[in-house]
Amino acid sequence: MLYTVIPDLAELATAIDAHPEGGNGWKLEGLCAEIDGEQFFPEKGCSTKSAKKVCAGCPVRMQCAVYAFAGNERYGVWGGLSEADRDKIRGDRARLEAFIADCANKAGLDEFTTITVGTPDSDTSASTTAHTAA
Repeated sequence: MLYTVIPDLAELATAIDAHPEGGNGWKLEGLCAEIDGEQFFPEKGCSTKSAKKVCAGCPVRMQCAVYAFAGNERYGVWGGLSEADRDKIRGDRARLEAFIADCANKAGLDEFTTITVGTPDSDTSASTTAHTAA
């Protein structure tokens, strides 16, 4: 049986300059910086549609979403993903792998391309970080 090896979110966030503890210059380019931020933190049970609509056209949507995951952001809409959206992705390894692969691909980070390797009974763990030569 084959399995996929992926990088962790902190490494990806650092690579695209969206790590919560690193440089966050991308935040200044976000469309949310130009409007009222309250719509990105709606009351529980209220719609997130208006925030997601803004995010859909944002040039730093990917950095924002990765930042939210890497920093374990629990509230608000980040990168077009609500709290519930992020929880669904976090709770499903296949969705998380797809999210990371998509972000890495969009950022042109070949070293974070997911790769399929070996079998689970080999010495390599499924949680090992894979870096391919660029």
